[in-house]
Amino acid sequence: MAAGLLLLLVCAGGLLLPAEAQGSYDQLPTALKAGVDLALEQLMSHAGVKHHFRFLKSVEKNERDEGFGVRFLFHHFHLRPTRCAKGTAASDARICPFRNDRPMMDCAVCYKTVNEQIETTPEPYVHCIQRPRLTAEMTTTRMDHWKKMTYRTGGASIMALKMSRNYLSHNDELRRGDYLLSNNREWKAVFQNDGNFVIYGWKPTWASDTCESDAVRLIMQADCNLVMYNSNDTPRWSTGSYLQGSHVCRVQLTDDGKLLRHHNGADKKKKTKNFDHPQVKIDLIYEANRRFKKIIHPQVAILANHTDSSRPGTELADSPTDYKGKTGTQDISEYLCGD
Repeated sequence: MAAGLLLLLVCAGGLLLPAEAQGSYDQLPTALKAGVDLALEQLMSHAGVKHHFRFLKSVEKNERDEGFGVRFLFHHFHLRPTRCAKGTAASDARICPFRNDRPMMDCAVCYKTVNEQIETTPEPYVHCIQRPRLTAEMTTTRMDHWKKMTYRTGGASIMALKMSRNYLSHNDELRRGDYLLSNNREWKAVFQNDGNFVIYGWKPTWASDTCESDAVRLIMQADCNLVMYNSNDTPRWSTGSYLQGSHVCRVQLTDDGKLLRHHNGADKKKKTKNFDHPQVKIDLIYEANRRFKKIIHPQVAILANHTDSSRPGTELADSPTDYKGKTGTQDISEYLCGD
C-alpha cells in the first residue's frame, strides 16, 4: 500500500505516549486520545510510512452518548511529521519537533468506548492519508462509516447480527439468531430462530414462551420496556417494565445468569431491576417446565399470564397488544419450550 493511503479496519489497540508529550494532544479528553493513539499505532506499524508523527490539531469531532459509560466517537484530526526517526518512543515537542518539508497526515477514526476504553466490537475504523491526497469521495466514505456504526432503523441495533456484548442500551435490539454473552462467557441470552428468547448456562434456565411466534426483533425501548415486535411492528411479548418520564435504560446479562434492567431517571440515580429469578434453583425450574410445559411463576406457583393479585402493582397482561406502554414492572416467568 502506498505511503499516502492507509485504510484499516482494526481491532482496538493502544499506543502509550509519554507523560511529557506537549501541545494540544494533552488537551484532548481521554476517549479522544485513545483514538489518536490507535491511529498513530497503525501508522507506525505500516511499512509504507517512513516518518515519525505527532498530533497537531482536531478538525471535527462527533459523539453519541449511550449512557452508562458507553459512547460512540468520530474524530477527524491532523498529524504532522517530526524530525525524529520512525519508531521513536518520545513524542515531546522538544525532542521531536515538527518538520515543515513533508505533508501532514489527515486522519479520521470512529469507534465505541466503554468507560473511556476502546471496544473491539464493532471494529474501530481508522483512515489516514497525506493531506494533499484526500478526496471528497474519501471524506464521504469516512462519514458513511460513522453513520453505519451509529445507524438505527426504527430502533434497530447499531451493531449487527451476532452480539458478543452482554447488554442492550436503550433503542438497541436483537434480531433472530442474535444473542447477548456474559463477560465470563458462561451465559448466553439468545433470541432464537423459533421466536423464543432463552437464557442458557450449560442448559436452558429461562425462556420467554414465545416459540413459533412471528416476532422478528427484541428491542430495549427508550421507555425501559423490553419488547418483541413482528414485521408489522405489532408487539408480541414484553417485560412490562415501562417507566414514565425520562430515563436512560439498559438491560444486562450478568456473569451469574441474571437479566437485569438498569435505568437512570431524572434524579440521575442508577436503579436496577432483576427480570429473572436467581433465588430459584435452576434444576427445579428446568424440571417443572419440562413436565408442565407452561409458564410457571416460581414465587407464587400460578400461570404468569394472569394478574398476580398477591403482588400489588404487578400485572401480567393477557393480550400481547397490552404490552406496549404497560405501567409497572414484574419478574419474567420461567418457561422452556419443547421437551
